[in-house]
Amino acid sequence: MWLPDSMILNQSKDSVPFYEYITKQKINLSQTVNNYDIKTENLMLGGQANQLIADKSTHTTFNFNNCNIGLQGDLNDLAQSLTQAGDEEEAKELQNAAIALEQAENFKNPKEVKKKGIAKRLGRLVEALENKDSKLHKAVKGIKNGINIAQDIAKGYSAISQWVG
Repeated sequence: MWLPDSMILNQSKDSVPFYEYITKQKINLSQTVNNYDIKTENLMLGGQANQLIADKSTHTTFNFNNCNIGLQGDLNDLAQSLTQAGDEEEAKELQNAAIALEQAENFKNPKEVKKKGIAKRLGRLVEALENKDSKLHKAVKGIKNGINIAQDIAKGYSAISQWVG
C-alpha cells in the first residue's frame, strides 16, 4: 500500500480504517503511523485548524525489501503446495517468479525493478491466479489455503506495482 503521509495520519487520528479495494479489507493505519514516525509536525497545516493538506514529509510507507521477501515466501509456499499436489508446471512458474524477486533483493529504486521486468512478470502471474479459466487458478483453488496465499501474492504485487509506478 502506498499512501500520502497526510492520509495515513488523518485516517489514524480519526480512527477510520483504510479500505483497500483490491483485497477488499479494512486496514487500521495506527501501526503505520508508529512504524514510520508520521507526525503532524512533518506536514504543512492548511487554513483550518488540524486539517492536513500538503505532505512535506520525506517518509515512504513502502519498503521494497520487506515486501519482496514476504512475496517470495508466499510464492514459495504456494509452489511447494502445488508440487505436493502434483501440479509441477504451475509450481515452476511460481518458483521462477520467486527467483526473480530474490535476484532483486538489493534493488533500491523502481527503475531497477522495471528494467528486469519483475513487476510485469508478477502482473501476468496475478492475472492467471485471478482468471477462473486458467490452469493455475484451478490448481490453486484445489489446494488448502491456496486462495488465501494467492490473495497475499496479489497484495504484494499491488504494493510493488504501485511503487514501480
